[in-house]
Amino acid sequence: MPDVRRPASQAIDPTSNMVTVRVSWEDLSQDFLIHDSFLCKSSDFFAAALRGEWRESTERVVPLPAVLPEHFKLYYNWIYTGKIYSAPDGHIEKALKFESGTLFKKEMSSLIQCWILGHRLLDIRFTDTVMDTLILVGEDYPGYIDLKDDLKAIYTETMPRSSLRCFVTEYIVHCCKDKTLTETYGDVSLPEDFLKDLLSGLIEFRPYRIRPAPSMPRWRDDPCEFHEHTREGKPCWTTT
Repeated sequence: MPDVRRPASQAIDPTSNMVTVRVSWEDLSQDFLIHDSFLCKSSDFFAAALRGEWRESTERVVPLPAVLPEHFKLYYNWIYTGKIYSAPDGHIEKALKFESGTLFKKEMSSLIQCWILGHRLLDIRFTDTVMDTLILVGEDYPGYIDLKDDLKAIYTETMPRSSLRCFVTEYIVHCCKDKTLTETYGDVSLPEDFLKDLLSGLIEFRPYRIRPAPSMPRWRDDPCEFHEHTREGKPCWTTT
């Protein structure tokens, strides 16, 4: 029987004040009303904005530009439920999965943007939860999900050797067939750092004559290899 108990001191106060997060992307804007204790407990970004002497702290409105409301909605739902509501309808029906590649690609792209959002909000628990969901989607779909269109955002919004870069590179190396790999990623207009990471990944993980190489993705042995908490010296979200 799983132990669902947690220290009472970790409980979130539902009577705390409300704060408006004003999310905007170009001409699109949406307000989200959230308990500040939920935000501050999870995100160092919101904790700094709401507990200091910043204007957001007194006006109780935090602007969050350059974020699609649909991506923050996923974060909003996770804040209150601990669940990632990203899956397309009918994703459980195995027979429909291969024919639903476009839906899985859309979900994967959305999750990548949510990881970037979590990194911006300094919310390690969220980024690591999203990473585990990315792994599940990649394993769940029987084919290969093309991530070419997401590379620009990944390599613009993240730092070298970030866990997202590492996962995407390893996913491509392990899951993309040789012909598709050449046709899709043999494009010199792709981010230079990605091409370098891809080459390094191919050398490290694809079998070749000089020495044996790992044949299984590292996330199958230990998903924490792709978690931010490992870099921060903090415990995994699954154990707290």
